[in-house]
Amino acid sequence: DKILQEDPTSLGAEEPKLDTFWAPAQGTSKQKGFNGVATLARKGLTLSADREILGEDLDRDGRCILTRHEYFVIFNVYVPNDGPWSRSLARKMCFLDALRSAMQRERKEGKKVILAGDLNIQRRGRDCFWGTRMLDMRSLLVTSPPQGASSEHVELHNYLLDGGWEKVRELLRNRTFRTQTINASLQKRTIEKWRVVVEDKDGKEAFLGKPFESEGMAKGGYDDYAIEGRTVESHGEILVARPPDQIRVEQLFECLKVATGKLFSLKVQKEVSKQHGLPRSSPCCVQWMMKLERDGMTDSFAKLYPDAEGRFTCWDQYKNRRYVNMGARIDYFMVDNSLFDACAQQGADLYGAADPKGDKKWSVDSEKAALNACTAFGRWRQAPFEGGGLPDGTKSDYE
Repeated sequence: DKILQEDPTSLGAEEPKLDTFWAPAQGTSKQKGFNGVATLARKGLTLSADREILGEDLDRDGRCILTRHEYFVIFNVYVPNDGPWSRSLARKMCFLDALRSAMQRERKEGKKVILAGDLNIQRRGRDCFWGTRMLDMRSLLVTSPPQGASSEHVELHNYLLDGGWEKVRELLRNRTFRTQTINASLQKRTIEKWRVVVEDKDGKEAFLGKPFESEGMAKGGYDDYAIEGRTVESHGEILVARPPDQIRVEQLFECLKVATGKLFSLKVQKEVSKQHGLPRSSPCCVQWMMKLERDGMTDSFAKLYPDAEGRFTCWDQYKNRRYVNMGARIDYFMVDNSLFDACAQQGADLYGAADPKGDKKWSVDSEKAALNACTAFGRWRQAPFEGGGLPDGTKSDYE
């Protein structure tokens, strides 16, 4: 707020043709200065703006600003993340419930609602990379492969039923955790990492996954191997962060190899992911998105491009995941149905289907087109392991 008042132009907060509205984190928030959202609008289009709409405790985090216009309102948000071990899930659900109530209040005043921003939720399985989608093994085991499934898909299903999944469960129930000393040759030093340790089919020690930065991340991070399920208590209510017997697609096939020696092709892994893959977001968050649909809102991107694969908005840059397009779609424009139906028009094809010369070479819905888009046809380069951060692009890369 101080910088906004003293030097607004330095933040782009004062533009001659725009009205700007800001909601920075403030007060006693633990993340003061970390969060913040802003909405920019052409001058004269905004009737009013409000950043005190969710309740004092949530408002001071700077995660929501409301602008009111003639026929509609826009909620611009940055929803909290669940965090490791889902520690922040309770607060996230408090935020989401307060947000939904605020949107309903605006509708009662006769306004159409647009919800825009980072919701930190994957709504559908295809909203995350195929290998990181979750499999509900209890459901998968009682669901026969679809008509036309490959013979290997049928073989996998029978193999899991005939004890394959039980061997994976046993493998993971007995997992342990320990440090491993790794030679960081580029830094010319050794570092300590944490590993998930199991016994393979021959009784030998084996590592699962890649090294973790800490014991906590190995036991309860985003890439953990927990199949026991996880719940969080919130104001007397139990929230399911992860149901038991759920596992990521890539982890299932990794564990099958370690526990049984059985290998399955990449083709069948993708086939299973497409049929059974669930979003990685906590079920209560996905259910909240479904409530928005029942409230009469449209996921605009999914409506306009229902078959698009690999169109993500977030990647783990620390691990250079953007450059192989291992990401997630967590940013949305949710629009009230009547407003969407009256105003929405599909524009040009999604970027990436045509090569830089303009010749269309790939399906607009394909994973290849999505990879082209998120890397600018390979012009964006990953950060080198020796440090230095992300390389700058050329002038044409930014145009």
